[in-house]
Amino acid sequence: MRPRVKEIELAVGDRRSEAWLEVHHAANRAVWGDAAQRTSIEEIVDVADRRHEVRRTFLVSEAGSDVVLAAGQTIRRTRENLGTAGLWLSVHPEHQRRGIGSLLLGHCEQTLRDDGCDRIHEHSGSPAEHGDAATGFALANGYRQTLVDLRQDLALPVHEATLGALDPRPDPTAYVIETSVDGLPEDWLEDRAVLARRMSTDAPSGDIDLDEEDWDAERVRQLWNTPSPIWGVESVARQVPTGRLVAFTDIVVRPGQARPRRPVGHPRPARAPGPGTGSGRQAGQPPCPATGAPRRHDGADVERRHQHPHDRHQRADGVRRDGVDAGVGQAPLSRAPG
Repeated sequence: MRPRVKEIELAVGDRRSEAWLEVHHAANRAVWGDAAQRTSIEEIVDVADRRHEVRRTFLVSEAGSDVVLAAGQTIRRTRENLGTAGLWLSVHPEHQRRGIGSLLLGHCEQTLRDDGCDRIHEHSGSPAEHGDAATGFALANGYRQTLVDLRQDLALPVHEATLGALDPRPDPTAYVIETSVDGLPEDWLEDRAVLARRMSTDAPSGDIDLDEEDWDAERVRQLWNTPSPIWGVESVARQVPTGRLVAFTDIVVRPGQARPRRPVGHPRPARAPGPGTGSGRQAGQPPCPATGAPRRHDGADVERRHQHPHDRHQRADGVRRDGVDAGVGQAPLSRAPG
């Protein structure tokens, strides 16, 4: 029977939603094995409003069957960079190389065109230095590589001696490190908004031209200080002479993982990655390779502008190959919705 694309509404506890998510997990396991990341329907539903996004969810099945062959989600921004969209697409490993990925990709791209978007900018991942089978799928469909980065895995807990060796020991008269668990103190919010706004364009994005994000204290509060199944641990560096926050790094913990017994937004001194230079750090960035944590190729940002089909084929033939190729499409996108 011919596969068909159907739009669904994600809901916690819904059997079809869980089947949709399992396709992403199966594809992720096929690429990363035991290192595969997992998410939950609860988390996906929760994060869209916090990030000012509109998400539409699609699955591919055969007529008369409940088996989900492929899963996709379009991610459209509603606050800035309105023409740039994200896409999360996976095909179950047992159903790849049957044209299902192309079918779903075309449907999602047309949906984004209809919604007013003219570019897809997304992140994909592969443990292989030069990408995997999905690399060819992305390039053949007109995507180009714009940036390569690395992923580092660190097994916890880390030995105290290792942590001590990593401690930058900033001059306490110049910088102090503060940490908050499960929420940010109110007196952090204004400075955190400034850092988030700067990071939106300072963080590497290849040659993709993105508008600066419009962060303010209320937007930070909505993301971090409203009830959510996701919680985090954030450390900031405060410049002592000015009293201003000049850097941050955070760890996000997903549903099902243990939550520490500490009041929301309760700051405490901590030994944390400290930027002796006072420059901002991207959330979740690994602090240092000195731990010996294994490096993994974590794909690259990929982009596609919607064009006339003839121009699209020319773009695919002329794709740049300056670095490590990235996979997207039939392999899961590693920048999952979380």
